[in-house]
Amino acid sequence: WRWCEVDAENPNFVRHPLFREAQVRECTVEPGDMLYMPPGMLHHVRSLDCAISFNVDWHTRDSSVQGILALGRGMPLKNVYYNTVIALGLCAGVSAKRVLPWYRSYLNYVS
Repeated sequence: WRWCEVDAENPNFVRHPLFREAQVRECTVEPGDMLYMPPGMLHHVRSLDCAISFNVDWHTRDSSVQGILALGRGMPLKNVYYNTVIALGLCAGVSAKRVLPWYRSYLNYVS
C-alpha cells in the first residue's frame, strides 16, 4: 500500500524480517495493457522507460469502512481522510456532487 515502509528493491530484513517470505511476482505491462490487482495487494512499480501510469481505486461500502478502520493499523490520516470521503458517498448516500469537492485533491495525489 502507499504507506508500506518496506523498500521492495532494497528491503531491510532486520526491520522487516517477514518480508523474506514474500512471494514476488513480476510482470511487464506494455502500452495499452491493463493489470488488475486484488484489493490490499502489496505492489511496487518501476518504469523501465519514460512513462505515465494511471491507477483507479474501486471501493465498496465494506472496503471504504475497512480503509477508515485501518487507522488503527497505522494508515496515515491523509489516506483515512480519502476513505472517509468515499464512505460518505457509499455508506451515507451523500451525492457525488457534494463528495467530489472533498475528494478532488485525491485526484492530484501522487504516491
